[in-house]
Amino acid sequence: MTSVADRDDPTTAPLFTSTTPTICDLLDHGKVYRPQHDSDLLIEAVQNSNHAVGAVAADLCTGSGVIARAIAHLGARSVVAVDASDDAVRVARALCTDSSDRVAVRHGDVATFRGRFDLVTCNPPYVPSPPDGRIREPGLPRAAWEAGVDGRAVLDVVCSTAADLLNPGGHMYVVQSEFAGIDESVAALRTAGLAADVVMERHIPFGPVLSAHAAWLESGGRLDKGRRIELLAVIRADKKPMPGGSSR
Repeated sequence: MTSVADRDDPTTAPLFTSTTPTICDLLDHGKVYRPQHDSDLLIEAVQNSNHAVGAVAADLCTGSGVIARAIAHLGARSVVAVDASDDAVRVARALCTDSSDRVAVRHGDVATFRGRFDLVTCNPPYVPSPPDGRIREPGLPRAAWEAGVDGRAVLDVVCSTAADLLNPGGHMYVVQSEFAGIDESVAALRTAGLAADVVMERHIPFGPVLSAHAAWLESGGRLDKGRRIELLAVIRADKKPMPGGSSR
């Protein structure tokens, strides 16, 4: 996979432009989740769509802020980046320094976040986890990946509120794993009144979090024994334009 950091386009400059100890320490010591394949895939989907150009945008569960920064560099008029983690807000603000005229990073919960946007992106926590919390992955922030027994604790909230966050003719892009129910997300977004479909998919090797959960997933029949590859998907959801209007 070509990383967003590997392209020469000025809209996709390196993921991390700052080398201040605060940013490096937070990432290296596990307080903020490092950008992974899912962030790259989501950015690629938005870039291919051209929907960021001129958009009033929001990035939910922003984490490091890499997606919010990419959207700004892809031509968004403004981006509101939201995360419930104080550490993530701090890192995202530092990462987006070169886009601070367009990116505003806020502390907040996706369940209570409000606004109307042309473009909404989200890379939520989506790893299924046992209810007793017995699986722990040292060095990785639990809130960045843990999403309940079915992996849908945040996805269900995002899907149910999507229509209210979008302007007519607006678009939402959500990335998730197969283990959190891709079809369930598509159905939930359609139930919310949006046109929704998978627009990108990619198979990737398990990272440390899913590797730690593999035996549990196997025991529940959700993972074939010995398999260590997961399918990531980007789902695009579109809100109908106003009568006489046009979609972006």
